[in-house]
Parts: sequence; structure tokens; C-alpha cells
Amino acid sequence: MSRIHKLTWSLPSSKTEGISSSLISLQEEMNRLFNHLHAGTHMYVSDGGEKKIAAPAINIVESSNSFRVEAELCGIDPKNVNVEVANGFLTIKGERREVAGEEDETYHRREISYGTFVRTLALPDTAEGIKAKASFKNGILTVAMPKKVESLQIVRRLEVGAVAAMI
Repeated sequence: MSRIHKLTWSLPSSKTEGISSSLISLQEEMNRLFNHLHAGTHMYVSDGGEKKIAAPAINIVESSNSFRVEAELCGIDPKNVNVEVANGFLTIKGERREVAGEEDETYHRREISYGTFVRTLALPDTAEGIKAKASFKNGILTVAMPKKVESLQIVRRLEVGAVAAMI
């Protein structure tokens, strides 16, 4: 079972900062947590000790002749992203790898998460998944696929003529 990584916040370092500083710090951390949850952006989750990132935020867009899925993958190298279409499902897998810092560095705040994620979406029956194409630009993965020809609404204009017997 996945759990959200334990959040921590700083307590005042002296009595002069007082209780209001602690409450402001707590409020900032709670706002950050709820903003992540609401926006669907990355947060640490725990799964047997292995670091995983919660599924990235996505947009699903439909036009008259295609579908498009956009996934927010900021800070992830496209080489570390795998996209598959199989059996009516689109699966996006990836990993944001941690960059090693200097030994004498100390983090005072660490909000960027690192690890792996998997996001699987059921494709509509009208999607032509076999013709899907993926591209990556400015931290956004875009997967586009046409609709099946038989699902397209083809408009045919009929000539209106004199009344004739219909058979």
C-alpha cells in the first residue's frame, strides 16, 4: 500500500520567533501538500523502501479526428521514459534520477522527489493505438493517436431535389 512521504517542518530556533512563526511554517507546508495533491504533481510515496514518484499530472484531449495525452515530466530525461500501447492501454513509465551533491552540502529544504513512476490509462475503443506517436518537449510528454476511421463522423451532404417516390 502506498503512503505519502512523511512531511517535516522547522520549529522556531529561538523564543523570539514565537508561536506565529511555527504556525506560518506549518501553514506553508500544509498549503504545499494540498497544492501537490490538487495539481497531481509529484510527491514521494513509499513502496517497500523503494522510492517512487506519484503518477504525473496528465491532460487528455480529444479532437474530431484524434486523441492526445500530455504528461508533466519536468526534470525527467526523455531517455528515462518508456511509453507503450498494448491491449487498449497506454502505459507511461519513467524515472527521475537524483543528481549527487557535494559531500559538504546540507539540504535545508528538499521538495523535489526522485524515483520511478508508472501511469496506465485505458484507451477509448475509438482510438487507433497502433498508430500512436510520442514526443517530448519542455518537460511535457505528448502521445498522439488518430481515431479509427470507422469511428469518425463523416458528413455527407445530400442534394435536395423534387419529390420522388422512395423505394
